[in-house]
Amino acid sequence: MKPESTTPILANSSDAAVAAEAAYHLGQTHQVKEITTSAGAKILILPSGHRAAHLDHLEAAPRRFSAHLALFSAGDLARYVAEQTCTKKDRELQPGSAKDRPLHHPVVFCDRSTTSIIAYLDYHHEHEARWLDHTARVNYVPSHQFTRWAKNNGKRMRQEEFALFLDEAKGDIQHPNASQVVSFAENMEHYSNVAFKSSVRTSSGEVSLVFSDEKNGDTSTPIIEEFTLGLPFWQGHRDPDGQPIHVAVRARLFHRAVDTKDKDGNPTGSKHIVFWFELRNLEEIADKLFEEEVASLTKDLEGIATIYQGKAPAAPGPQSIDVDIGA
Repeated sequence: MKPESTTPILANSSDAAVAAEAAYHLGQTHQVKEITTSAGAKILILPSGHRAAHLDHLEAAPRRFSAHLALFSAGDLARYVAEQTCTKKDRELQPGSAKDRPLHHPVVFCDRSTTSIIAYLDYHHEHEARWLDHTARVNYVPSHQFTRWAKNNGKRMRQEEFALFLDEAKGDIQHPNASQVVSFAENMEHYSNVAFKSSVRTSSGEVSLVFSDEKNGDTSTPIIEEFTLGLPFWQGHRDPDGQPIHVAVRARLFHRAVDTKDKDGNPTGSKHIVFWFELRNLEEIADKLFEEEVASLTKDLEGIATIYQGKAPAAPGPQSIDVDIGA
């Protein structure tokens, strides 16, 4: 009867076939043995299941560097790559301290589609593949302030809800004065129980809403049609001096009078105003910021790393090798 096939489980060994054969033969005599491959890796052969297990974690130090950093800005990434890289120029300028350091070939990929930058510090050399397991990455995540505004972008709110939101986020309002915008929303609450009549535009271009009630007659209040936010676009995004980078974001303010309904959904005969805002040119702002990050990175890593705009390749990973050992 033909014996069942055996599948030695291996990881990251350039001598996988040798280890597989050793695992099989030693397994026949139930021996446990440690072998060293030509690449210097120590592998423990276990007879149970014909398995080969790496012993790298028992060494005094790793045989190769492996790290995956998550950073906040292109400046941080550039500094890390420069600090970790040894180039031919370094060896020429510092023959004593750099001569024993391995040469690096850092390559950086800037991907606007995912708004991320990744640097491979151990990228492939010509005719020499690398594991690509030393990386530094920047994933640009929206800031808490921007997320708060984006979450409510286009959301229709009644007067009280709108006023409360503006009061909470007033620190982000750059122009006009934040107190003017908040005051406008708060004053509009006083008209919640009177009828909205119309909106008028004055000769100066200012728009006013006209309300009417039986007691006071017609009254009007000026509205704000647009305001500008000044807020960090990405979390942890800072300039070379370590200061948060703020960008100007235009917000267009809209309003509409709608019928007020009772709890059963029937019109009450009166109206109320709903407000919403729309943030403008967000993609253009993100494009410009990302271009600035790439330009800064290109300048900081000149002569150190190669910069590409596009998707990063997948790093090679460990693979199991199936070995069919027949009779």
